[in-house]
Amino acid sequence: MKKIYLIAAGLAVVFLIVTNLILVKRVSDAETAVELRDSIIREAGSRSSSLEVKYLKSCFSGLLLNEDIKAFNAELVAADQRKYTLDQALGKGPVLILRYSELNCADCVVFALRKIAEIAERYKVTPVIISEYSDMHSFKDAVANFGRDRFLFYNVEKFSDVDRKGVPYYCLLMPDRTVHAVFIPDKLHPQITDFYFENVVKRFFSNTDND
Repeated sequence: MKKIYLIAAGLAVVFLIVTNLILVKRVSDAETAVELRDSIIREAGSRSSSLEVKYLKSCFSGLLLNEDIKAFNAELVAADQRKYTLDQALGKGPVLILRYSELNCADCVVFALRKIAEIAERYKVTPVIISEYSDMHSFKDAVANFGRDRFLFYNVEKFSDVDRKGVPYYCLLMPDRTVHAVFIPDKLHPQITDFYFENVVKRFFSNTDND
């Protein structure tokens, strides 16, 4: 009886420790998101109009703080039609992602792709493009047009719940498949997208050569 009691007590302790670690991580993620948001807004405030700062706050208040979003555990398809799990395709992370669908605003997609190409060149990072095309022919055309050599390009029908916004978005995919630091670019305010990338690279890719 005593042995059973000790085992039960031990399991309870382990459960409490695991629960505490999960809570600590969630708090840490939330704090990181707040710090990232605030740093971008501060920088935008010193270099942008009040209207742009207001837009930025609105965007972040709706998306950046939602840290419970997970990427779906779906297979990603490359242009050669090979299939990969998220871990196989993206590694441990964090990974800078552009997610878009062929159904999104065409100009918005072109803007998002152009900006992330600039970021890849400026900061020497390798973004991953995760698109949604209904057929492989259209996907292969997109890969050929937007830069097979500059990006890792994959196609998948569903990536995360953020897809329901119906717009292209940037995010970081963390090692636990959390979709972190989501940002919706606006082609009318390109400098705000620049602020976002400057701070994301500084915070999450600090070893990158930015010269």
